Amino acid sequence: MVDALRPGQIVLTMQWDRGRELEDGAIYGLKGPHGFSIRRLRFGRQEERPIIWVWADNDEYGDQRRSLTPEEFDQEYQVLAIALGTEQRL
Repeated sequence: MVDALRPGQIVLTMQWDRGRELEDGAIYGLKGPHGFSIRRLRFGRQEERPIIWVWADNDEYGDQRRSLTPEEFDQEYQVLAIALGTEQRL
């Protein structure tokens, strides 16, 4: 799992293989309703239903967490890449 992102970091990614299962706590490159974004995904349950939490890891964006059912997530987002690590830009 990639640690929290900080401003100025470069995120190293790998193209997402659609056959893979999403990993809890991993950071992904997503194409969604507002274009391309980098978000951390967490899995949980609400009222016995599975949910996917989607949020920006950068504190400068405030608390933008959203919870979606897996079906809602699949309708709103396309997973393009998974983060492998980060590097600090000099």
